[in-house]
Amino acid sequence: MPDHVSNVSDHVTQADNTIVSLNKKKVTLRSKILLDVMDYWESMRDGDALPRRADIDPRRIEGALPYAFILEEIAPGLARFRVAGGHLNDLMGMEVRGMPLSAVFNHTQRNKLLPMIENVFRSPSSLELTLQSRSPGAETTHAELLILPLLDDDGNVTRALGCLVAQGAILSPPYRFQVTQSRSTPLPAPTETGQPALRRPKVRAQDRVLEGFHEPAARYGTPTSAPAAEVAPAQSLPGYLRVIK
Repeated sequence: MPDHVSNVSDHVTQADNTIVSLNKKKVTLRSKILLDVMDYWESMRDGDALPRRADIDPRRIEGALPYAFILEEIAPGLARFRVAGGHLNDLMGMEVRGMPLSAVFNHTQRNKLLPMIENVFRSPSSLELTLQSRSPGAETTHAELLILPLLDDDGNVTRALGCLVAQGAILSPPYRFQVTQSRSTPLPAPTETGQPALRRPKVRAQDRVLEGFHEPAARYGTPTSAPAAEVAPAQSLPGYLRVIK
């Protein structure tokens, strides 16, 4: 990758040679790691549906684990690290779990980052960023970042699988990056027969279906299709007793 890169753009075409596309056959070591994560994420999709966070198996991306992380959306445009590999901890010089993703970026970049991150969860979209960090007295460090949306246990897009890979040795943490290129790719809308991939209304705790049961128990007073004579009273006798006239 050249030392000089162009200004930030919302979309990068494959014809732009200033960034290595993840779709190209010949990729750098950094892009190969990101490509492995993307391929695994794609393999977990059911049609147009998004993968679930609970279905992510770290053993399937063992080679990328030091560079991978899981994000949780905490507000529009804001996300924090729930889990992060050692490479990201080394870049920041500290444990990043619980920290916002924006902590990895220069403070001047954080307003630009907000709509990009919000789009990941709202659209939803995948996000690819090319980054660089210029520390005083140190060489420019280039990095690549990938963020892919995931469903949580309630079927909402509030999680994301990510990967960040920096080039060269880590000499002067913490690193603060700026975005030099960005690429947001909207994901296809779900089919009529497919699993919904977009945000769904949250299920209230009292309405939640218990695991192993098809539907929740009916509430007292809920009308049924059975005749009134067949509806058991609220306080019926135990099932093992019979009334003998």
